[in-house]
Amino acid sequence: MKFPRPADPTIEEVLRTFLDVSAQRLKPATFRKYKSVIELFTISMNDYGSGKLSKAETVMFEALYNARGAAHREYCQVFGPEKIMGNVSEFLGYFMPRKVMGGKELMRAAGTVTKKLAQWLHEQGLVDTESAEAAMQTGASAAKALPAAVRLAEALYDYCRHHPVDDWSDEIDDHFTVEKVQPDRLHLAPLLGDTPEDQTIVVNLPQAITALCQVGWEISLSLGRTKNGWRILESGTVYAL
Repeated sequence: MKFPRPADPTIEEVLRTFLDVSAQRLKPATFRKYKSVIELFTISMNDYGSGKLSKAETVMFEALYNARGAAHREYCQVFGPEKIMGNVSEFLGYFMPRKVMGGKELMRAAGTVTKKLAQWLHEQGLVDTESAEAAMQTGASAAKALPAAVRLAEALYDYCRHHPVDDWSDEIDDHFTVEKVQPDRLHLAPLLGDTPEDQTIVVNLPQAITALCQVGWEISLSLGRTKNGWRILESGTVYAL
């Protein structure tokens, strides 16, 4: 097994350069958004990036990560920019909606900054064309989808708060995939597939809410079955990517 060496430059160093370059062309308010997104992306990679490593890379990383004092290294202090694009989907699809749960502006910025980062990395010859284009597409989609998901999550939360359910029998806590959207209802498929009838659940909702939803999104919900059908007891994160 060939033992790898820490990268030069590292992800941390490359991201610092990206911010330095961005600071020269951006207004202060916009740059603050860039800096916040890059800091969050760094946290995401440090927390989850090691799960995508080869056996040899894992051995090297664990030795450096578990080192004490000044010898300790995080993921972004060990690996190079070629690892960045492989962490984009988890950052935008999971980390931002689940761990950050920020407002619409931050969510939009996360997609935009990620797209700009991918473009810059490719221009610098640090990542290949295919992975850069894929990350740019994901970033562009996220810039629209993540704020939209926040709007839906806020609408569901407000609806549950103003329409509490007092009496229900069966209860399901799960992540549900939106299979169909109608003006007055959502058709939801539980991730675990363990509904009492083992089938899609239909939940009646106002059109103001269903209009915010898209087929394929996943929503964390607690549902209760009442005499008038399934109702939302509690709502959580909406995953749009």
